[in-house]
Amino acid sequence: MDQTQQERIEAYLMGRITEQDWQAFEAKMTADPHLLEAVKNHRQFMQAIEETAFREMIQDIHQEGNFDTRRSIPLYTNRRLLGIAAAILLVMGSIWLFVPKQNKPSLDPYRSFEPDPGLPTILGPTQELDFWEGMNAYKLGEFEEANRLWEPLLKNDPRNDTLLYYLGQLAFVQRQNELAARRLEQVYQQESSVFHEKASWYLAVAKLRIRETPDAKILLEKIAAKAGEFQDEAKALLELID
Repeated sequence: MDQTQQERIEAYLMGRITEQDWQAFEAKMTADPHLLEAVKNHRQFMQAIEETAFREMIQDIHQEGNFDTRRSIPLYTNRRLLGIAAAILLVMGSIWLFVPKQNKPSLDPYRSFEPDPGLPTILGPTQELDFWEGMNAYKLGEFEEANRLWEPLLKNDPRNDTLLYYLGQLAFVQRQNELAARRLEQVYQQESSVFHEKASWYLAVAKLRIRETPDAKILLEKIAAKAGEFQDEAKALLELID
């Protein structure tokens, strides 16, 4: 991968591009499986570093009380963290090589679906610390802790699409399907939200789980008719429920 491509992937993952560029990059990933795989690998690489670095920075904040939180986690400056990330990726890559590939994924809505991997962990102003601590807990599978940190934030900002989406994800992975559907529906209704497309997919699956099949089918048909991240999955799921 050349430097320009790497920078574009990082900008996409860090949310440092315009809405128009974001949509264009999503379209490129849909058309180019090699780019999609590169983005997935880079996301794993970033998260492997971030999750360890974030823990260390949170400890500094609690211990010193005056840590400067107005900056991103240093992704590529810590050699020890880079080594950890590289080792994780090597193991994951080795596993991937020996796992037999299936022509068609198993898409049973009543079994587990892969949840959203979460946002890159950064630190903004101090008042946002609870959100980013919650995001780190979410990515580590500490769902109760993430919920504890995010619920009060949603009460203060009940239409916040980011909070609604990830609290919907928490409900989704914990099989609280009616709650997941309610929260994801609120995101889906916000057509300008960057989470609109993803919310529509997870909302469709949540509706299948609560036996609202006609509504789920309408959502899936819309997803399947438009090029996007979940187009193939939506087509496969429609075949199962028809």
